[in-house]
Amino acid sequence: MDARSSLLLLAGGLLAACARPVSADRAHERTLVVQTGDQSHVTIPRESRGFVRMETVATRADWALLRAPGRVAFREGALGRVGAPVTARVSQVHAVVGQRVAEGDPLITIESPEALAMRASARTSAQVEHAARAELARVRRLADDGVANEREILEAELRESSTVIDATRAQSTLAFLGSGGGRNVVLRSPIDGVVLSLDATVGSVVTTDERSLVEVGDPSRIWVECQVFQADLGLVEVGQHVTVQVGPTSAVPGRIVAIGADLRESHTAVVRIELDEVTSAVRPGEYVRVAIQSLEPVIVVPATSVVVRDGRQYAVYVEVGHRSYEVERRIVTVGASFDGQVSITSGLRPGERIVTSGTLLLDGAADQLL
Repeated sequence: MDARSSLLLLAGGLLAACARPVSADRAHERTLVVQTGDQSHVTIPRESRGFVRMETVATRADWALLRAPGRVAFREGALGRVGAPVTARVSQVHAVVGQRVAEGDPLITIESPEALAMRASARTSAQVEHAARAELARVRRLADDGVANEREILEAELRESSTVIDATRAQSTLAFLGSGGGRNVVLRSPIDGVVLSLDATVGSVVTTDERSLVEVGDPSRIWVECQVFQADLGLVEVGQHVTVQVGPTSAVPGRIVAIGADLRESHTAVVRIELDEVTSAVRPGEYVRVAIQSLEPVIVVPATSVVVRDGRQYAVYVEVGHRSYEVERRIVTVGASFDGQVSITSGLRPGERIVTSGTLLLDGAADQLL
């Protein structure tokens, strides 16, 4: 039965009640609104009670204060990208997309004349350093015997220091170049994980300007990043529980572990969420919906119990006495509303009974339901 039919039946019942003689002790049953101070009390006529339903006010500990879009992403250090350190040609591809690899496993081997020259330069620098060290030791021995002077010692020390710098620079370059020998450079996995992408074929030329040749990610080390508007950041705290909706039916619990300190151009901050359990249903790159729960239990009522008055006030009808069929209109403050439910931040207490159906029939001044 729709609201209009209910209203017609209520009106018919009221007309019938007015047409019949009533006793003094039942006269109140056809009195709809009685003003008492600044509160409106309504006695529900017997004929109309079938159209009005009441429920007891309760709290919910899992109520979502707000909802935000999110995306599953790799945690810091859980995604490794491998590129070419020099211009080279791919000679071997050791991995395929989807393959699980360990840190240090070979991914691609490349050949580069530049790598050969860098290794030769490093060997030469090491030899020059060794010779400079030996010369410095010889000059110091001569100085001890009274043959070399201070100037010769100083010159030998400066030469030795210069060669140490050159050799150190060459070794750092070799470390950046990676493992291998001669022309070959072996690109290895930087972390344990799964090969996510591979952009290399045997014979192709790769350069240092290109994007990553291989991406390796650890699917067990992921979190969810969601965007929270600046106006809602006051509702969010580290440690707060959330529910991550993955797909139409799967929901995964988690908690907030970090809140971004800077705002993006969209006036949102990044909130990072750690999942209680990482399953195969949660995939990196997937878009999700995040429901951030309240820190304390929240009073939640059906949206059908709240009426809007004058376009700015929200009211509910609260039972005055148990099963007395007398209710009072009470102004309340509402919070977030989802799925036909609305939170009440002030004006109600747990355990009170309110009208949840037929509310508009009791309030002729109400503009609409919430």
